[in-house]
This record gives sequence, C-alpha cells and structure tokens, in this order.
Amino acid sequence: MNMKLFFRLLFPVVIALIATPGAAQDLPVLPATVDDRTVMMMPWGGLDFPGESSIAGIDFDVSLEQGLLEYRATWLGRTYTAWADAAAPATRLAFDPDERRFREISSTVAVELVDYDALGLLVQEQGAVAGKAYPQLGFALIRLGPETDPARVVELLGVDPRVIGAQLRFEPELRRPAIVRGGANPSRAGSEARFGPAETKESPSSE
Repeated sequence: MNMKLFFRLLFPVVIALIATPGAAQDLPVLPATVDDRTVMMMPWGGLDFPGESSIAGIDFDVSLEQGLLEYRATWLGRTYTAWADAAAPATRLAFDPDERRFREISSTVAVELVDYDALGLLVQEQGAVAGKAYPQLGFALIRLGPETDPARVVELLGVDPRVIGAQLRFEPELRRPAIVRGGANPSRAGSEARFGPAETKESPSSE
C-alpha cells in the first residue's frame, strides 16, 4: 500500500486512540498534517518530556546525552535519529514517515482567507509576530512567536469562519556541518551533513 495513503487512513484511528481513556502515553507524540501528509509531532522542549511512546507502529523515545537531546524513531526495522542542542532554543520536530526522517516544523503557518483584509486582526488575535498576505497567490503567512504552538494555531484557525484553510509548514532546510563522534573521517562527516538545528541519521534497528 502507498505509505502516504496508509497514514492518511490511519490518522483518524490514531486520534481516537489518543482520546480514549487509558491510552495516554509517556511521550506525547501527536499526528499532524504538513504538505498533505501525516507526520508525528514530537513534544516541544524535549527536556520536559524524556521517555518512550508508540504510535502508528512507530516506536519513539527522547533522551538527553552529553548536552544533546536525542530523538529516535524505530520503524520497519530501521532507527532514525535526530539530535538538537539542549542549550539552544527548543526545536519543534516531527517525524515524516513518507521521507523517513525527522524534520523541523516552522513557526510560520500558511493560511487561505476569505478576505485578506482580515489578516491584521487574525495576527493580533493569535499573538503572532507578523503577517504577510499574498492574495495573488491565494495565501498569507503568519509568523508566530517562539513560545506559540503552531499546531494549536492551525487547529484554531481551521474553525474560524474567516479562514478557508490553515497549514503547518516545514522549516526550510539549511545544510551545516554534521556532529562528529569518535573521530570520524572529516570527509565522510562532510558528506553526511544534515539539516539544522537538528542532526539526523538512519541506522539498522538493534531490536
């Protein structure tokens, strides 16, 4: 079965399980939709949420290792890992089953409005930092503050009569040097550079 279709069909089932009494999980991983596919949102501020969880057949865990927050997703016999600096501002990460990697969720959300003159009021109501309308392209962008949960804002905007639709966005991917452990070959490390602020890798599951 096409994996994108699989997770789209699974989405309402996961929501029902989360809402069921007694189905609470140690690690609050929640499904969300980005770019018309389902991703698994990791808890914001991983220091507050060490632990493990399983959702949609994927095993997740978050731990603190030598000043780095380590996020792991184990699925279909492979383990996907991302690191983030625990001392840096908290990163909102999501595991993308379609691409089989962790990606950063942007603090800017996209909205389609009935009337783009309403953008200023929406920005004010959401306590956002700024907003920019592109009516000729059929959308506007709302930039949220670092403490604001973009998934919650999308949920609120989704039921606002002034809003046709609201979507989460991935943070644009910027390459930077990889975290190197154990004296790895610099040339090899450079070829495996990933996306900041989180480093990510794939490895066979030890289970």
